[in-house]
Amino acid sequence: MIGEASCTLALRLVCRARPFKYEDPLYRKKFMGPLAMLLGIVLGSAVSITVALVLTLIVFLFLPEFAPRIAEEFPPLIETLVVTAVLSILAAGAFYGELRERAWRRTSQGVLLCYLLLLGWQLWPQ
Repeated sequence: MIGEASCTLALRLVCRARPFKYEDPLYRKKFMGPLAMLLGIVLGSAVSITVALVLTLIVFLFLPEFAPRIAEEFPPLIETLVVTAVLSILAAGAFYGELRERAWRRTSQGVLLCYLLLLGWQLWPQ
């Protein structure tokens, strides 16, 4: 019993010492770095917001009896949907480029950063 506990503790310590690896048999072994994690968080957030807006649009389309009441909500909804869809596409490109270590990954990350700064500048309250 005591030997098993010490073995489990030693196994946990050894497992914690290894970095998180991303392995793909078609490509060489890679380590997922902090930038890839951050890009994954941005991608996940952008996609979830986009999906939520698409579902909201679908609900609005299935409520024709409330069309006069929600007519003024459509332009901001469509505008925000387009903005978040573009953000999702840019984040997906930057994430893919970082994971596959493509030559164009820094360019796509720069475009994503500029887009995020532009969004922050546009949407920040006065």
